[in-house]
Amino acid sequence: MSKWRAAAMVTVGVLCLGGLLGAGGCATLNGPFTSEHAKERAEGNRDASNPHRIEYGTESPRQYGDLFLPKVEARKGSLPLVVFIHGGGWLQHSTALSTTKMARDLAAQGVAVWNIEYRGSDIHAKDKDGIGGWPITYEDIAKAIDFIPELADKVPAKLDLGRVSVAGVSAGGNLAAWACSRPEFPDGAPGANPVFTVDKCVGIAGVYDMTLAYEQHDKFVVGLLGGSPKEVPEHYFMASPGLNVAPRAQMTILHGKNDRTVSIDEATFYAHTAESLGQQVRLIQLDDANHGSWGKIEGPQWKRARSAILEQLSVKRHR
Repeated sequence: MSKWRAAAMVTVGVLCLGGLLGAGGCATLNGPFTSEHAKERAEGNRDASNPHRIEYGTESPRQYGDLFLPKVEARKGSLPLVVFIHGGGWLQHSTALSTTKMARDLAAQGVAVWNIEYRGSDIHAKDKDGIGGWPITYEDIAKAIDFIPELADKVPAKLDLGRVSVAGVSAGGNLAAWACSRPEFPDGAPGANPVFTVDKCVGIAGVYDMTLAYEQHDKFVVGLLGGSPKEVPEHYFMASPGLNVAPRAQMTILHGKNDRTVSIDEATFYAHTAESLGQQVRLIQLDDANHGSWGKIEGPQWKRARSAILEQLSVKRHR
């Protein structure tokens, strides 16, 4: 029995008692990148209102991200990078459009934001071709993160690859934290042996222990992971950032006490576990936040999350 399998079985027992680098391309939202765009790209005059669409793989049309940049006059030297991951139950019909406003708002603060898409699960799909789920959804995230050095060569601004944070909301919070856990994975596991290691993460209303989510009647995890914790314990173990903590990563967790979709128990579980393993983790619990509060750009909840992301990258807030 492998160490990985044994650890998964032990973890599930205790809790029941208590993505190869792809060749990427670049396109604008209005069509393929051609020589007609060369001057525009050289001048770097696209900003957050008109992002660059950049593919990180070729296996699926969903392997891309929209890169939002600050206005040219707001760019000062190398730009920190935020990889932003949308939520929506890890489902195929959920898209990165849901986090476009967040990405645009962040970019206005002087950082580059890559709002990535990925393949999601769909248990009702008759044709599974192009559909995610375990491990495909997570492998897409790994592929996007590993593509970051190539991303830096494809954009009209200089990126500071020493200041990269991955952030996500809800299911995206799970995927963002998972991206930071990759150095801890055993050989052969999805996402193991990262080409690019990201060590900063901001999780917003995220899921960090998939078995806990199952026990609290999350309606998406079974479809995502292919069964219950008893049926596929390894999947639950490997998809749980709280069980694969990278001690050297810096983590900020934000969660609303009024969240009825993802329990705040997920946040406190991660924080307590990570602290016990020596990780630098910051838990921010908001009294006035529910699961949907974060998407309101003018609301205090999003502004708090935005500040946490900027603080992690040592960026001063513009407004």
